[in-house]
Amino acid sequence: MFNVFKTNYRNFPSSLTKLRFLHYSRYLKNINELKENNIQSTSNLIPSEIEQNLQRWEEGIKLSFDFSENPNVNQLQNQWMGLSLECVDIKQHPSPFITLSTKNLSKSQLSSLRLLNLKAGRNIDLKILEPNSETIIDCAFLSLSYYNLVVKTNIFVFDTSALRENIKGKCFDIRLSRNYSLKKAINLIENREEFAKYKGYDAMLYAFKCKKMPYFGDDPDIDTFMPLYKNYDSSQLTALSALLNKNRPIVAVHGAAGTGKTLLLAQYLDILSKSDESKDMPIAVISPSISSLYRLIDLYCSIASKEILKEMPFICLKEFNAAGAYFSIKNQNVLQLVRMTSFHNFRRIYDEATLKILEELKVLRNRSRNQKNSSLNKQMKGLIDEEISKFIKKRRFVFLTCSFAMLNFLERIGVKFSGVIVDNAERLNEQENWHVILKTSPFVRLFGDYCQYSKRISNEQSKLDYNKSLLQRLYEDFGVDSNVNFHLNRQYTSNPAIRAWGDSVFYKEGKTIPANKSVEKMNLNEILKPNIKKDSTIKLVTEPLVLVDISKLEGKWKESMFEPEYVASTNVLNNYEAYRNWGMALITAQHINLLIQNGIGPEEIACPLRSFYHHRILEEIFAILWPYNLYKFKRICSRVSGMLTGLHFSVYIRSFFYNEFAITENDYLKLITSWNFGLSKAKYQFMLISDSNNLKNNCIPSKCRGEKVFRWCADISGLG
Repeated sequence: MFNVFKTNYRNFPSSLTKLRFLHYSRYLKNINELKENNIQSTSNLIPSEIEQNLQRWEEGIKLSFDFSENPNVNQLQNQWMGLSLECVDIKQHPSPFITLSTKNLSKSQLSSLRLLNLKAGRNIDLKILEPNSETIIDCAFLSLSYYNLVVKTNIFVFDTSALRENIKGKCFDIRLSRNYSLKKAINLIENREEFAKYKGYDAMLYAFKCKKMPYFGDDPDIDTFMPLYKNYDSSQLTALSALLNKNRPIVAVHGAAGTGKTLLLAQYLDILSKSDESKDMPIAVISPSISSLYRLIDLYCSIASKEILKEMPFICLKEFNAAGAYFSIKNQNVLQLVRMTSFHNFRRIYDEATLKILEELKVLRNRSRNQKNSSLNKQMKGLIDEEISKFIKKRRFVFLTCSFAMLNFLERIGVKFSGVIVDNAERLNEQENWHVILKTSPFVRLFGDYCQYSKRISNEQSKLDYNKSLLQRLYEDFGVDSNVNFHLNRQYTSNPAIRAWGDSVFYKEGKTIPANKSVEKMNLNEILKPNIKKDSTIKLVTEPLVLVDISKLEGKWKESMFEPEYVASTNVLNNYEAYRNWGMALITAQHINLLIQNGIGPEEIACPLRSFYHHRILEEIFAILWPYNLYKFKRICSRVSGMLTGLHFSVYIRSFFYNEFAITENDYLKLITSWNFGLSKAKYQFMLISDSNNLKNNCIPSKCRGEKVFRWCADISGLG
């Protein structure tokens, strides 16, 4: 295993050069195999470089829907299950959510349904159980709990009243189906004849070097835009200046967790909001994470002037999410603004003419169906589309999560964007990023860290490099010092004591980045209760780095409580196994209890868990410790890594299971990135619970160096 201190986190040192060469050679080999399979382009308009990648993505998408490794799913593919599920509710969303009751199912039927082990997003079909009815509704599975099966339809509507009247109270059978989802997933790239007409096609030509980058001249002087922000370092100023150059078609800002990407993006939005250019065409700001999107809006509003905010310069095309806003938005005025500008339907902006037609339609539907209904429906749809389009075009920014249905809707009603900004771009793979860009604009700005996040894929997909993000593609094709990629290299969000260790391990050339610029030194004692005595117990609260080494625990509980317990195989396709550890859960709960007793609130603590089953046993422990505030404390451990993007906490607790060990060099890089992510989120304390013997060759330095960094404190569990 590579020595962590010799690993160049951003530029890949000589120790990884051979690995990168072999990785790229494998990629070329797979592309050549696609060529040898006589997969030909259907259009001479598309350059071969792009065509090869389109074919690679198509193969990867098809493999995503290949369930042949799961015999239960394979046997039931495209077969009706013979169930009778009553529709009990329909909720209004951009795509309607349908709730089906399972109360009338027998135990065997319910068991067969649960044995499918359906995952969120899995495509299923609904069929109305009526004589001579051939109506089939394409849906995506969401959840199965409390005798309710919830699905999302693949129909994009803003008024579900007609749909509700047609299906509520009726019974449905279901079947597994992949045809619609597969078609939907590859729909954008399968129509080669229309491909060159997409709005963002020029950006793709630049990215694949099929078209020479335009001459963009000198980047603007940043002092003319923000003279008060002198505390930015050179990497931030260089990146911001490049972002503001409107002649640059693509700019990718790379930065590890804690390097200020979100703050830089908020500053960029503030400068754009003051510009008079393209005011009739909004800018799309997209992030896969709603909590990160809210965090960005909160930062932007803290920078923007009150006069600009009075004009409501942005709109969020997403139903307001109270849970996502709780940790992301600190200012109550901003919270109210986000609530007011969040839309999952636009009924509150309709004028009197549209509302009158809606009332007429409601009356007519109650009587009968006739030709007049159809005419009114068509008229109403035209009026609604026009009103929504005008309303959106008045905004400077349109905030979105990555919803392809919403992008299609905006395209249908004629909304055009002057540019697209993708935050957390590493959370979308390459073809997903291009889906967003092709549907919006050739003027592209990307923010993220491609090492930070990757989806689980099958072995066959990995051979096609299907998990590669667009950020990684640009990094590999254009290099570090280029006109496309800009790297932020200053870490400043975490505790200085934590950062000094993290920077020396994870950043360029092993140098510690100075912690004395724009970083307010914080003292834990200021937030603790004044009557606290400074003894060994309180040291566990005030120490910035804490390692609970379970290998040093002694006593009868050690063998039974700290042995990872295999629970289930949660993903047959990717061969992923789930574990839980009761001892780690008890230590976590007791340390959280200690933190709370010393004045640190639950909202300041993050304990992300990769295992759902480990999460469940923590909930059981929390129910005993805090029965009256269980919901508040459950939120501590419900923060998966993806939801933590853009947020910061006082304490970050990490349990390390042995099934997370690095097997390949790629796994090793991901684990290093995971550690850095956790370190950057901890303002006051980073706590690690693990067996130190298992860490020697994985995520932290060798034990001799690690002992100088961490406080070895195995006695906090009280199990010795």
